[in-house]
Amino acid sequence: YGAAEAAVAAHDEFGKALFRWERIKSNAETLAGRLKSLPLTDAEVLAHSGLVFLSHPTINAHRLAMGLEARNILVRSIPFPERLRFCVHYLTTVEDIDRLIDGLGKELS
Repeated sequence: YGAAEAAVAAHDEFGKALFRWERIKSNAETLAGRLKSLPLTDAEVLAHSGLVFLSHPTINAHRLAMGLEARNILVRSIPFPERLRFCVHYLTTVEDIDRLIDGLGKELS
């Protein structure tokens, strides 16, 4: 139990569970809003807890994931239904989200 207690203590140094959960939700909502600002008129953006999904009828999610990976931005593509999956955490910063949106914008241009 010592390792579990140490892990909980490390998380609690950042903030209590409710604060961390609210930060995750806020980060997911921020990312979802920023994704909707991209020129993806047929995109569907869904935010669930710390997961944000992006799908588009004509954009290949795997190609986008590989392009972002080449920019050291790690996201995952899901084959069915085809979409990108973004995971945010309470440690995710606004700068991280900005970097993702910038990289995605470059991949889409």
